[in-house]
Amino acid sequence: MRRRTFVATAVGVSCFSGCPSPPIGRSGSSDGESRRLDRSSERVSATFEVVDLRAPVGDEVSATFGGETATVTGTKDPNGCNGPVLDTVEYDPPTNRVSLVVGWESRHDSNTACGNASFDYRSTVTVDDAAPSVAEVIHDYEETESRTFTVERE
Repeated sequence: MRRRTFVATAVGVSCFSGCPSPPIGRSGSSDGESRRLDRSSERVSATFEVVDLRAPVGDEVSATFGGETATVTGTKDPNGCNGPVLDTVEYDPPTNRVSLVVGWESRHDSNTACGNASFDYRSTVTVDDAAPSVAEVIHDYEETESRTFTVERE
């Protein structure tokens, strides 16, 4: 399948109305050492992992769709000793849209000197008995404007 990358726009985080499943939120270890996270609810499940670090580059997001899954790959700008983490994932049935919020989590203790690297990540979202056709990914930067990407199935 072809991948399409869309230019980021600054918007705030919003929840879709009428979502039958609650958003899947961050959970698990607070030590920031986990490189792979799994989230699930009644209808939606997601995995998230950091797959690489590299010299700083701008944010990017692409997605591929297949059956009940959307696989999102992206790059998130550096943020000190913090690494990206999947904060929430939601599914909106009327639009077949999966929405992911990628936030930050500390990966080191306060005695660690951190470099400046962008993080490449991958997340696979599965929706039971539905075929997602739109992936919306929000890079939440907490102290600055968030960046939102939208990728549609071709």
